[in-house]
Amino acid sequence: MANEVLQRVDQLTDEDILSLDRQVRSWSEYVHWGHGHNLPRGFVAEQPTTVQAAAAAGSFAVSGYTREKACRCLGEFMPWSFRLLVIRCSDWVPQVRAAALESLKGARADAITAHLGLVAHLTKDRSRSDAFDELVEQVLRDDAGLVELIHARRSADVKSRRAAWTLLMKWRPEATVPDLVEAARDGDVWLRQWALSHVRDAGVDSAVRHELVAALRADPVGRLRAHAFSLGIELGEIDDASLTVALSDRSSAMRSLVHQHLRASGVDIAATYRARLERQPAIGDLLGLGETGNTDDADRLTPWLRDPRARYRRAALIASGRLLGDRAIRLAAQLLHDRSPSVARTATRLLARFDLPTDLIEQLQDQASHGKSAAIRRRAVILLRPYPWRWLLAILRCLDGADNETVLFLQAELANWHLRSARISTGPPPTHEQEIRARLGSVDDASRRAIKFVLRTSTPPR
Repeated sequence: MANEVLQRVDQLTDEDILSLDRQVRSWSEYVHWGHGHNLPRGFVAEQPTTVQAAAAAGSFAVSGYTREKACRCLGEFMPWSFRLLVIRCSDWVPQVRAAALESLKGARADAITAHLGLVAHLTKDRSRSDAFDELVEQVLRDDAGLVELIHARRSADVKSRRAAWTLLMKWRPEATVPDLVEAARDGDVWLRQWALSHVRDAGVDSAVRHELVAALRADPVGRLRAHAFSLGIELGEIDDASLTVALSDRSSAMRSLVHQHLRASGVDIAATYRARLERQPAIGDLLGLGETGNTDDADRLTPWLRDPRARYRRAALIASGRLLGDRAIRLAAQLLHDRSPSVARTATRLLARFDLPTDLIEQLQDQASHGKSAAIRRRAVILLRPYPWRWLLAILRCLDGADNETVLFLQAELANWHLRSARISTGPPPTHEQEIRARLGSVDDASRRAIKFVLRTSTPPR
């Protein structure tokens, strides 16, 4: 039994430790297993038989007295027990926090940096005392601790990397600034954004600024590229020629930034996009024309709505929607059942913005029951949401022969209809009401009663 507990603790990730701690705070997640202990479900099956195992299990007990005694015992098993003690530093019982802090006083820097993400999470916890922050700082601020923090910047755990960079910048900025480019090339978006946020710091020299901007100008995340470009313009490192090339960027944040600066230089941006459409345009050129052109430019986009490449059809549809407004409804309806799911989803979102014509509503109603695929039927249901009785009838029709995934979707739609049904004051047309009542056998008793109540209390249509 002791081995089972110890193995269980060894297998826990830092996220598991946090999850167990949340269960400690919720009595409903507990099972009683004797001798005054209550443990999170699934933690252990029987009573531990050694001091180490009992202390590990006891640190997650409901009883604050048990947790306090467990923390005092766990100090003998450092660094193995480090995580169990750290989590108790945020305990809601002051005596437990004090016992955990006392046992952690011998903690080494390598133990802290090995679980730096967990430590950083707890330093933000309001229930912990400042003594925990002081303990972490005391251990990590000496030379050996800083060496461990530098190693932690390359940890596989993203939270540990974030914490390591943040602490080093706080405690040793002069030694950390030259390495900011390394953070700017990290795979974590948060860290790249964090590195870029320090470009304007007083201690950052021009060479580091230049490297940071250069590293992030080609970042895969559009908002970071835009931020880097903005800083590059501010520093005089990006000229109008580079901005003109960036007009074709796929990111709306980038294009918006470029539009702003080129307009100030007197560039006719829409004309530039029109010229590019005459050749082989990029996706950003289609989207950019939609952002800067006028309604007459919609005809220039029409050929791209039939392009064999889905990404071009999608971009042309988005641009047409911006230029034409509700006049793009027919274009979107043509692409509603496009072979590409991304194009079909874009058409659905565009149509959902407008009041639909009656003939299109009738088509959607028919597609809810006779659509060639489950995806077509689901899209029809989504687009009928603004029309409550047609929406309900589409849900009921779509339930016939639906697969499991579609049934789950329709159950959620039906629950959504129930929430909105309080606003319904007018009943459906007689033909729709008859069909709705005839199809009520396909829903559960509670839904059937709710629908009948709304039918009974609604005013007949004129």
